[in-house]
Amino acid sequence: MNKVGHPRLKGTALVSTVTSVCSFGFWLFGYEQGVMSGVVVSRPWLTQMGNPSTVMIGSVLMGSAFERIQMMVARVIAGIGIGYITSVAPVYQSEITPPEHRGWLVCCQSTGMLGGLMLGYWINYGFYFHSSSAQWRFPLLFQCIFAIYVIAVTLWLPETPRWLMQHDPTPDQGTTFLAKLRGVSSDHPAVQHERAEILDAISLEAKEEGSWSDLFKAHGIQGNKRFYLAISIQFLQELSGINIVTYYAPTLFQQSLGMSQERSLFLGCFLQVWYVTASFVTWYTIDRVGRRKLWISMACGQCLVLVLEAICVKMNTSQASIGAVFLIFVYESCFTWGWMATVWIYPPEILPLKLRAKGSALATAADFLGNFVISVTSSGFLNDNNGC
Repeated sequence: MNKVGHPRLKGTALVSTVTSVCSFGFWLFGYEQGVMSGVVVSRPWLTQMGNPSTVMIGSVLMGSAFERIQMMVARVIAGIGIGYITSVAPVYQSEITPPEHRGWLVCCQSTGMLGGLMLGYWINYGFYFHSSSAQWRFPLLFQCIFAIYVIAVTLWLPETPRWLMQHDPTPDQGTTFLAKLRGVSSDHPAVQHERAEILDAISLEAKEEGSWSDLFKAHGIQGNKRFYLAISIQFLQELSGINIVTYYAPTLFQQSLGMSQERSLFLGCFLQVWYVTASFVTWYTIDRVGRRKLWISMACGQCLVLVLEAICVKMNTSQASIGAVFLIFVYESCFTWGWMATVWIYPPEILPLKLRAKGSALATAADFLGNFVISVTSSGFLNDNNGC
């Protein structure tokens, strides 16, 4: 395909197609997290892998695994792929979409990720009733569908106007494609205005592009403090503990609340249905309430919920167990309203232009580092609880 994509894709149809690809990328990310919540408690999987630690979480290629090393290698390969998708999709979406719609579309991607998470839970539950290795192989292999869609459709998609203007000898092709993207002629005032903004930004970035060491310098604009804030907010998103619930909700229901495997998987499915439903509230609040107010209020809510959750689990009665389950639903609501989409928008908004690309990249890395830390430490606590 050429750099301006399929000739029949233009205007709203083109933006919708790009959005579908980016959303499917995040569906894959969410599904990968959700599907492993059931795999790690699957008896056929535990037997096949020799009863490994629950920290061993899988992905696409794991569906064909027969032993631990293959599972671990597959996880690394899948992790690299998902890392690329979650890094590239938001940038690609933002450079295609008009500025006034970008915050809303970040929420769309977050909801897409939760949709994948929910689908993973339901497929796990559906295959729970199979006693063969299909109980875990099919759910793992099913995520190939998302990857195939992303690959197949991306072949017909264009480069972004910004990329074309930056890398072509002249900005003409980028301008032509920008007009195609907006569904108007090249000489339309809106196209010319956006073209001028893109060229000004490219010129400014060429003059002001900072090095990696500049991230740790103030430069009179507190650039280093902004960078520390950007990576801290994304790391703290994971330290809130959301991935303990995401990865191990069925395990927590079994071990802490004494539920059967079937009931814990079924309840986990409805937990994720509520998670997706609650995320639609953020589509309205993210640009109207503001990032800071959402963080502070929902962080206080999460803290209170976790304290009450600990009390209910400690009481260990049937009534307290009902309360504990209800509080997990409230916890996911607080997280998606305050910390789901906002932390992905905040770093690019506060970082100075010369540090934005490198600072945002490291902020994303901090998010995944926090994810890793929580996954490892929580699995250790769960194994200790089992007397392992």
